[in-house]
Order: sequence, then C-alpha cells, then structure tokens
Amino acid sequence: MKKKISLLAIMLTIIMVSITSCSSYVTPTLASNWYRYTENAYNSETYEKLTYAVSYNAETSTNKNFSVETLNGTYETNLSVIYNNETQKYNYVFETLLNVAVKYSNQSEVFNDSITSSCVFADTDAGLYPVSSNKTISSHSPKNSNGEIEYINSSYATVYQADNAKITTTDLKNNQTTEKVVDGLSKLGYTVFDNEQLLFVLRAFNLGDKTSDNSFSCYMSVVNSVIQQRQTVICATNETKDVEYSGIFWRDIKDGVREENFENKTISTNVVKMRLNEEMSGSIQTLHYANKVNSIANTYHCALLKMEVPLSFYLGTMVYTLTSADFVG
Repeated sequence: MKKKISLLAIMLTIIMVSITSCSSYVTPTLASNWYRYTENAYNSETYEKLTYAVSYNAETSTNKNFSVETLNGTYETNLSVIYNNETQKYNYVFETLLNVAVKYSNQSEVFNDSITSSCVFADTDAGLYPVSSNKTISSHSPKNSNGEIEYINSSYATVYQADNAKITTTDLKNNQTTEKVVDGLSKLGYTVFDNEQLLFVLRAFNLGDKTSDNSFSCYMSVVNSVIQQRQTVICATNETKDVEYSGIFWRDIKDGVREENFENKTISTNVVKMRLNEEMSGSIQTLHYANKVNSIANTYHCALLKMEVPLSFYLGTMVYTLTSADFVG
C-alpha cells in the first residue's frame, strides 16, 4: 500500500466478507442501519447526504525528509435509490466526493486533488451485492519517503455478474486502458462487496454486538486491482464509548422534520480499527460509527461520525469530521 494520500482513496478492490465466530466462518447478518427504522430492506424515498471537514494532524508525522505543510478540504457522501427494471427492485447508489488542497514542504505549489466514486448495489435482502462501481482519481501523491511526487490520474470501472467482476482501468494521462476479470465469486462461500461500498457496508453490521472477548471482528478477503493479488483486511470494534460531538447540523425528515445543531451532544460510538491482516500490515485506519439504538428508533442512523486515515511514508494523519447530516427515509 504505497503511493497513496489515503488508503481508502486509492485502494481498488473487490471484498469478500465473513464474520468470524471462533474458527468458523458464517455469512454475516446485514441490517438497514442507515434508516431510523431498520427493519425494511430499502425505502424508495431514501436520500442521505453526509458532509465532512478534512483536516491534518501532524502529531503522528515522523518523516525527516519532507512533511505536509497544509492539508484541508471536504468529503461528501450521498445515498439514494434507483429502480432496477431487470430485477424490479430498487438498488442503492452510494457516491463520494473528496476534494483536498495539500502542500508538501519540498514543493512550491499547492496541489488540488480530487477523488470521486460511485457504487450501485442491491438491498440487504440480496446481501448488498454490487452491480457496478466507478472511481476517478486526480492526486499528487508521494512516490517514496524522500518526497518525490507522482501525479496519478486514473479511472476504474467494475461491472459484476453472478460469478465474476470485470475491472477496466484507464490511465487518463495517456489514455491507456487495461481489463481484468475476477472469476469464481459465487464459489468463495463469502458475501461479495465492492471496495467503494466499504465505509457504507460497515453500517449494516451490528458493530455494537460483542463476542465473549468483547470485540466485533470482520475479516475481508480482498482482490486488489492495482497490485492484482488477494489480501485480507480486518475490521474490529474493540471499544464502544460515549463521545461528545459539536459543530454538526443534523436534519432528519421522517414523520416530520427534526433539525438540530449538535453542541456537546453525547452519542454512543463504536470505534472500528481497520488494517491489512498481513505481516506487513501497514497503517491502521480508525472509524467512528454511531451505535445502533434500536430497530424502531435508530436516532443516529449508524452514521460515520469521524475517520482517521494515516498518510503514507509517516507523514501524519488525515482526519474526516462530520459537519452536517441530512436524512430522508
């Protein structure tokens, strides 16, 4: 995992997920925890928009060759539904947009980088199975620990069938396209997800449910289209705690309109650690999700409230902090 301003931003994968139970693997139970009322697989009026401020924490920076002088921006996620004429059901559409301005100590200019993604997938009754995903990256990222900067401008499109996924990669700098087909998805015995769903899909798990060792664990077998090999990612909730949040505008339209400016609002929060499950595991991302209250009054929609993403080459940490949340359905 190198040459990345963000592990999630650049990692292009297909994810096969299973919940660990002792030494066995079982299909995970998925719930529509993004709704106030979570018992339905989908709601045709679904709309959700979450907006985050992106900032920089230099405390974890230990690189002596160069550093990040400034980094700030915004991150936005949008959730909607679209009718699938073939299945005669609704599919979810999850879209993200990251815009950041970053300046490195060894560069004279400020780089304006952007990453967009979208993913279409089925409802929880169909295991949130992906239909397609797209991603476009325009990023100036460190190539090595000495501070050499590389401009990455690429797009990625993945189309799923019952047993395979076709990945098309386009280098937009020279208009070169390559294709790869990942076969055998139906024979894995695991639920299949696309990487562009990852932050959203974690909300479908009951992260607050603990096993005997007081932790929730989710192992993910990952096919990475960049390095063309399979890896394993592990997400674990080892802490659920009450956290005070401020500076969030919250609007919830369901049986009337509820608007509130959160200041010192205490929310039960699941702290999820995500990393590669390998000897060279790389950085650990920390994700803060609102805990599920109950199935008929899920007040905070299990929303992602905060995310901490270590930068490559020990350059510090990107911090995503929720500033506004808008829900319909």
